[in-house]
Amino acid sequence: MSFFFRAASRPRSSQQDLVRSIKDSLLALDTKTGAKALEDVEKNIFTLRQTLSGDGEVEPNQDHVLQIALEICKEGVLSLFVQNLPSLGWEGRKDLAHCWCILLRQKVDESHCCVQYIENHVDLLDFLVVW
Repeated sequence: MSFFFRAASRPRSSQQDLVRSIKDSLLALDTKTGAKALEDVEKNIFTLRQTLSGDGEVEPNQDHVLQIALEICKEGVLSLFVQNLPSLGWEGRKDLAHCWCILLRQKVDESHCCVQYIENHVDLLDFLVVW
């Protein structure tokens, strides 16, 4: 019966589109009505999780994972993840934590781009500790 869900979890046209939609939905969380915006954010984070870790039937494409990690750092989505973490529901937080772990392990040209992003934005760690 999993064929019912394949159309809904269709891969996006590109990794940049996925990251942009996550960024837009996180930014809209502050402006839209809460329930609809939160639903969009959690749906996009779930899609990100499937792209980064696979979905049981399909293994993740390492090139796509690296492109997503670079795009997330370039667009500043990591800081949006941290700032909006308290707004997410339980499943959204769980999916985001899973994505966070995968992103921190990604190595691009002998460096961990997400770890470097956090090193350059130490206030993110302060926010996590206080929260």
